[in-house]
Amino acid sequence: MKIYLDTNIYYRGFDDQSQPRIHLESQAILTIFNAIEKKIIHLSISDILLFEISRGSKIESMQIRKSLLKLASIHIKNTKIITKQTKNITDKFNVLPADAMHLSSAQSANVDFFITCDDILIKKANRFHQAFPFVIMNPTNFILSY
Repeated sequence: MKIYLDTNIYYRGFDDQSQPRIHLESQAILTIFNAIEKKIIHLSISDILLFEISRGSKIESMQIRKSLLKLASIHIKNTKIITKQTKNITDKFNVLPADAMHLSSAQSANVDFFITCDDILIKKANRFHQAFPFVIMNPTNFILSY
């Protein structure tokens, strides 16, 4: 099984864990990374993901995220095809360009699941889920479903 983790996944553990939803998502993300370490799940990363992570301000969290990224099986480089797909997705589905680039990268990697904590993106995905060959969902639902 191949997955793509949106940038917000790497930051969730640093959010306010006193909020039940955030705590549950953080636990689900730990479970996902455990499965990645055991090679049950194969992680895909991309140039846009690495760029967004490089903008992080917390040194500790940056070091942890870099360590986690070493677990990736696939690194999707930005190409002209991804750039073109990004524009098409942005125009057709009214998503932010960065989100569209993540979706394009995930599509190029032929992932099975795109995992995000972004409720707006998930809601939009429910409207256009047939357009992508993967399922878009939050980490808690992913763990409960698969």
